[in-house]
Amino acid sequence: MKAVSLPGTNCYTACVLSVAQHFGIAYAPAFSDLWSETDFRYEKDFSVYASRRLTENLAGLGLSLRRVAPSLSAEAIGKEPTPIDGTTAIAGADAFFIPWSPIYALAHEKHFFIIQKLDAETLSCSDPAYQREDIRIAAKNIVPHLFDLRYAVPTAGRLRELPPSREAKTILRAHPAAKRILGNRIASGGQQELLLLGRYADAMIRNRQLYRHYLNSAAHAHGFDKAYFDRWQCLKNGLFKAHLLNKRNAVL
Repeated sequence: MKAVSLPGTNCYTACVLSVAQHFGIAYAPAFSDLWSETDFRYEKDFSVYASRRLTENLAGLGLSLRRVAPSLSAEAIGKEPTPIDGTTAIAGADAFFIPWSPIYALAHEKHFFIIQKLDAETLSCSDPAYQREDIRIAAKNIVPHLFDLRYAVPTAGRLRELPPSREAKTILRAHPAAKRILGNRIASGGQQELLLLGRYADAMIRNRQLYRHYLNSAAHAHGFDKAYFDRWQCLKNGLFKAHLLNKRNAVL
């Protein structure tokens, strides 16, 4: 499977886009309304904010993901069957047990990759985050370490692509309020709140990077230059520093 890794993706969303491409889904229209999104879903198990719209838009384009087990315990999901022959799935495992990971047997970190079952004992794995494709591995060596498994199911769907002018109008309405709320939360938040806001800012950066990809793919002019993202990165880093340091007010 050909791996897709774009600015704005993490290991999970890169897997989702790679699977979409594998099924012949042109995924760029799914990014057409991501700039104005501010209501992110907090994934407590992974300590990140995730785009609600991206998941919904990809489903509208014809890609549905069915989770095998609601539990995140390796013991529970290890009892589930591995994907049937020819089925594509997105798997989550501790990178400590992933042989091709740079931190294999060194450190623990949750990581997502793509698996396809070749036969009763062998899986083909692709990892967009590391640009690795068709890594052959015995199922018994990886399945017991999975904490998450989602089958990719192509469905009928058609997403109506939003033109930039429509998204711009939404931004003009939503951005002032979002900026005010963010400023108030930064000014009054405790250390834990600042950590969450840093993760929230990271989600906004990722969404806008994907929106820029949509504009580029549609040959639209845009002003998302490097300096724009550098300023957001500075904000995110400052929030993380304020969470960690005693000189919080100086950082803010």
